[in-house]
Amino acid sequence: MEHISELVKESKASLFHSDEPEIPSSKARLRLIEAMSAETFPLNFSGDTLPVAEDLMAYFRNDPAFRGNLSKGILLYGPPGRGKSTLMRIFMNARLRPFRHVSCPDMALRMFNGDMDDFLRFGIGAHAQPASVLFDDLGAEIDVNHYGSKISPMEQILQTRYGLSEKGLAKTHFTTNLNPEQLAQRYGEKGLSRLQGMCNIIPYGQNSPDFRGQNPYPSKP
Repeated sequence: MEHISELVKESKASLFHSDEPEIPSSKARLRLIEAMSAETFPLNFSGDTLPVAEDLMAYFRNDPAFRGNLSKGILLYGPPGRGKSTLMRIFMNARLRPFRHVSCPDMALRMFNGDMDDFLRFGIGAHAQPASVLFDDLGAEIDVNHYGSKISPMEQILQTRYGLSEKGLAKTHFTTNLNPEQLAQRYGEKGLSRLQGMCNIIPYGQNSPDFRGQNPYPSKP
């Protein structure tokens, strides 16, 4: 019987520390992701989530086996509580494709309170060399008052990050509970077009349960 600790050790070394060894097996790849998520948001793959998890493992190893476009970022969309954010954050330190993490709602709230740092640094790359970034929970952010006008921070970010993507300077990733039609309603057809231009649009967890809604404690008699 395979030992999960050994599989995780081998798989982790392959993903995060070397671009040479191959991850040993499909089972090992999925066990790696499940084990790394266990302390925060346990993931169990079935239905449409299993092929997506394997695809992301290929993507973050820059493996041509990835079924999408390796030159684009990733946008995972699906119902809440399916593990989109947890799954993406697992790959933040992948050796070949590391990225930073920014919460869209938190960034907008800080902007509302006058803190523009995340917006300038990650959104429009004003502080340094543009970084690859995961914008988490797209569509859940508030609009912000800026010099008396209400603006959508993410509309500006979509425009600027699309420009970075076109120049090949940085990858942009997203998670969202909104489907493409809802994204078009939120950010306009131009916003959706930019997302499609810079990201592989991937549905996730459409038929899986809401893990956050599962109570690990027995109910009272």
